Amino acid sequence: MRKMLLPLVIIAFGVQAEMTPAVTEPYDVIKVTTEVEGTISEYNRDIGEQTYDDNILIKINDERIKIQKEFAKEEFEQAIVEKEYYTKKLKRLENLLKRNNLSESEYDDVLFQLNTASNKINQKSLTLKDREKDLKDTKIYGKDGYIVSKRNVEVGQYVTSGTELYELIDIRKLKVSILASEKIAPYFYVGQEVSVLIDGKKHIGRVKYKGISMAENTYAYPVVVVIENKDNSIPVSKTVFVDYGEF
Repeated sequence: MRKMLLPLVIIAFGVQAEMTPAVTEPYDVIKVTTEVEGTISEYNRDIGEQTYDDNILIKINDERIKIQKEFAKEEFEQAIVEKEYYTKKLKRLENLLKRNNLSESEYDDVLFQLNTASNKINQKSLTLKDREKDLKDTKIYGKDGYIVSKRNVEVGQYVTSGTELYELIDIRKLKVSILASEKIAPYFYVGQEVSVLIDGKKHIGRVKYKGISMAENTYAYPVVVVIENKDNSIPVSKTVFVDYGEF
């Protein structure tokens, strides 16, 4: 059966008592955190400014991590030297063992040392990779098209892993969440085009989500409408009202 395409009109700052209030929300929100600890050496974006994938939002002082990386590199290289040494030694002992000039226990001891050196290479390799990642993580980048809504740190501040540095929002689209009554909920469907009036101006939105009523003895259904906002002309937290009169 073909669904009825009924208009949903959302009016900003309406005055009718039966209208349900809602507010515009960012289409997406990203919490930018750090994976390394250290002191903030600089930040390059502030509240209200747009970010891009190649923008460095924040730098964390990397001197300590550079030293740790060099130490890990030296240990990794030393482990390689040790393995090469025991590999050559074991090869010489194999010839002695074949001529019965060496006991098997002596051979096994060197073989054990070679295996230990091989395991050490794997461990030191992982440590070096971790330090290289830490060094890379001292630079935190932005996200294409997102805007800074919060900056939580200052230059000189010491941060630990997991500290929230920024909040970024995508407002190229906005969401409006409403609760549709049992009477009108059947007329909503995902992908439906709706009319949105904000400050007397008509906007086109689409239903992104229609949920089910979860509360006992309550028949209100969550509906999310997405509005295009490419020029960022519609602010976040704009109060709007849903006009059920169209139904």
